[in-house]
Amino acid sequence: MNQRPPAKAILGARLEPSHMNLVHYLSEQQAEAALQFMDDPSRVEIPPMALDVMTSLLIDKWPVQEYEREVGAPARSARPLLAQALDTYIAIDRQALSAGRARRMPTLRDEIRAEKRPRDEVIEDLAARIEWLTCTYEGADDDVVRVMVELGVQRQVAHLFLILKRAEGVTLPRERILNRLYANKPDEAGPRIVEVLVHRLRKKLPSDMRIESIWGVGYRMVSGIGDGGKFSCQS
Repeated sequence: MNQRPPAKAILGARLEPSHMNLVHYLSEQQAEAALQFMDDPSRVEIPPMALDVMTSLLIDKWPVQEYEREVGAPARSARPLLAQALDTYIAIDRQALSAGRARRMPTLRDEIRAEKRPRDEVIEDLAARIEWLTCTYEGADDDVVRVMVELGVQRQVAHLFLILKRAEGVTLPRERILNRLYANKPDEAGPRIVEVLVHRLRKKLPSDMRIESIWGVGYRMVSGIGDGGKFSCQS
């Protein structure tokens, strides 16, 4: 009798070669959950955030780097995001089985397909959620603290630096920056807070970096423009 291959091996065979780093990052239990989800995405009711991550990477098989760029997430953040989503799936699946429930919540992707919300608005919403979630993974908070120390700025200014630096060369709309800065506390966001934080950050940037204002759109960070010392914080 043939023995079933490990779940990670099966998952790797079903995904694209560019997804292998995702597969290696997962545990055997998480890989088993991923296979279960791919076979029947609607069998368990899970939060929209987890469902969107799993649908994008496992069902639609977005290239990892393209997915991270599309939602404005930091590089290499897809792995912990998928692992966390699968852990959520596993926990809720157990509860659903014990309670005899098996249904799912509508997702952001459902809203796009049903034309209930514009695609750009949904993408910005997802980007804000991911930015908030990744603060708990892969030392994201350590990065904020490191920027605070090296630039001598407050936490929100440091957070703004990382948002712009991770999207270096790309113009980020003001609304997207605002959503990512205050994803978990929107009531604290004043009408001119982005402009205020950009002004403070500009005063502290190394001489080889600058923030460009794109009139009517947002802001863009560029670097390597002078002879000043390079910023040493990894981002």
